[in-house]
Amino acid sequence: MVRSSLTLLLIAVVFSGCHEIYTQFCQKKVPITCIKIESLDSELEAKLKDSFREFNISKECKFKLKAHYHNVSSCKNPVANSLGADFDGYLNMQILNSKGCYFRVQQDYKGHSWRANYDDVVSRLKKELEID
Repeated sequence: MVRSSLTLLLIAVVFSGCHEIYTQFCQKKVPITCIKIESLDSELEAKLKDSFREFNISKECKFKLKAHYHNVSSCKNPVANSLGADFDGYLNMQILNSKGCYFRVQQDYKGHSWRANYDDVVSRLKKELEID
């Protein structure tokens, strides 16, 4: 337990401050021919629909793209705030299907909003899923 905690801490220290894009396939990779788009933020949803306008967007599709961003400054937990953060927030996108997570991509940001990372995250998602 201690060893795995130290390993995770070391990884966090090594990558802190980096603007790396983190990706993960949660299931075996399969071709995606359509996508359903969902976001609680209307601006983000509109940007996604524009970015995927050449792709088959369908409300009936079994693959759903969910996206959200989180600003650390909006966190009200005093313990979390007292520890500080190496980033101001993150932009997260997930492809879900009937089995749950299919693929996810996330990038942290510091010194700017999620909008500055948007194009990089979408490009990486399209590249990994081979849908561009």
